[in-house]
Amino acid sequence: MTAAQRLRQPLERLYREFDYGTRVELDAIRFPLRYAAPRDRELVGLLTACLAYGRVDLFSGELEGVLARMGPSPAAFVASFDPRRDSAAFDDFWYRFNRPRDLVAFCIAARDLLARFGTLEKCFLAGDPDPAGPIGPTLERSSRPTCERSSRAAASRAAIAISSHCPRSAARASACTSTCAGWSAGSRPTSACGRPCRPRAC
Repeated sequence: MTAAQRLRQPLERLYREFDYGTRVELDAIRFPLRYAAPRDRELVGLLTACLAYGRVDLFSGELEGVLARMGPSPAAFVASFDPRRDSAAFDDFWYRFNRPRDLVAFCIAARDLLARFGTLEKCFLAGDPDPAGPIGPTLERSSRPTCERSSRAAASRAAIAISSHCPRSAARASACTSTCAGWSAGSRPTSACGRPCRPRAC
């Protein structure tokens, strides 16, 4: 039995036995689950993952405010985002070392990715030539366009922590975990397309 197979068995058991209904309201995954449209779920999932450093009760209040300003469809807000017109929506945002300009950078980066790929899932799949292979290199490839766009969009030391979620190598398991969380936005842990997530080696 390979190391991947030994890891898969307990993860599959945890997946089957996890009391999802009880725990979901205490977890950040509740934010993308509010939205029915896959485009909204994946966008909010990524934004949540980018802010999810620290306890949920610390960042959830700020995230609630951001989502309220984005309106009923965060994906539509981002797709039409104009920094000159819309940046003021985030003027009162303040979470640890992130400031309004970091949210602006996120919106510009996500807007450009949606314009290029159509969905964030397609951006991810564009860097995934081997769905059965290790996920680390895929995360690195699919994160690169986001990192590049957010870096160009903001003259700040950190664009909404998005750079910390851009894996530089497959060994950065923490980045893999956080980025995977961004794609897991179904009624149970799933990919953006609704298929159940299954463990893949980082």
